[in-house]
This record gives sequence, structure tokens and C-alpha cells, in this order.
Amino acid sequence: SADVLPEKPSVKDLKQAFGVVKAEAQACGPRYGAPPGTLVHVGLSIAGSTGDVVEVTIEDEHRDAPLGRCVAEAFAKARFPRFAGKRFQLHYTLHMK
Repeated sequence: SADVLPEKPSVKDLKQAFGVVKAEAQACGPRYGAPPGTLVHVGLSIAGSTGDVVEVTIEDEHRDAPLGRCVAEAFAKARFPRFAGKRFQLHYTLHMK
């Protein structure tokens, strides 16, 4: 039936959700003086029942820096379609422009 949820978000779902927050996250770079090409490694945990981001971890040297906090805030706003699994965890590498 139509209300059977997928086990996890599809690649398309992920791309769409990240597309919405990526520009905001990339705007953190110039704001905090990060040179173009700077990478920020982001870990996300998404709840299946809501599609909300329940945890964002910056997994590199930017973790305790304003740049990392700014990127984490942007990614925390991402919204995904609901899915059957309890949690879905993934890693995303953001390239600063």
C-alpha cells in the first residue's frame, strides 16, 4: 500500500534536503574567513518517525570553532521524508565556496 515507508531516505531525498541547507551552510565560510575549498565534515543522525535531524556532529578541527557551529546550525534545519528505520546516520563533506 502507499503508506509503507522506505527503510531509509533515498539518495534523491538526501540530495533534496541537503540542497535546501547547503547554501546557508556554505555562507558560513566567508562569514568566518574560511578560504574557498575548506572542507567541513558533518555527521548527521535523522529520526525515521519525524524525518528531523536529531544530532549534528562536526567531525574535524572545525568542531569547536564558530565555522563548525554555523555549519551545524544550518544542517540541523534539514528535513527528510519519514522512513521506517528508527535512525539513519550519514556523513556529508561540505566544500566551502
